Amino acid sequence: MTFNSTVDDIANSTSTTAKLQSDGSISTTDDEGYGTATNWTLAATPTELSYAGGNGKTSNLSVSTLTIAGTPITTIDGKTSTPIVKNGTNEGNTSTDLTADNTSITLPQDKQVFGAVYTGAITWTLSGNTGAIGGTAQ
Repeated sequence: MTFNSTVDDIANSTSTTAKLQSDGSISTTDDEGYGTATNWTLAATPTELSYAGGNGKTSNLSVSTLTIAGTPITTIDGKTSTPIVKNGTNEGNTSTDLTADNTSITLPQDKQVFGAVYTGAITWTLSGNTGAIGGTAQ
């Protein structure tokens, strides 16, 4: 996911919200073979944003809120997981749209921001309940 903002906005505004630069989607496939009585959740665990300067020094950029597919994430520490797709059901493929209307990042004011590309990582976790396996024991 890519978001664009300016140094001027981040340094001089109380808060800056940047929308997703280009649309995309999150695709999830449930092929465990347990039938239709299954449910699952896809969760995101984002890290802080950082920039490594030419001198090797790392600078962090705080994030107030990262919103993915309409779900706001306010704890961005690389440890806290937030469900993005909740109660996915049944086997098969699911696609969750990411657009400028439902995915954005909000940054607090930072007068020390560098004119550079800040990056972060998102760990995705798919967990679920396999439900009852169909069929009758004989």
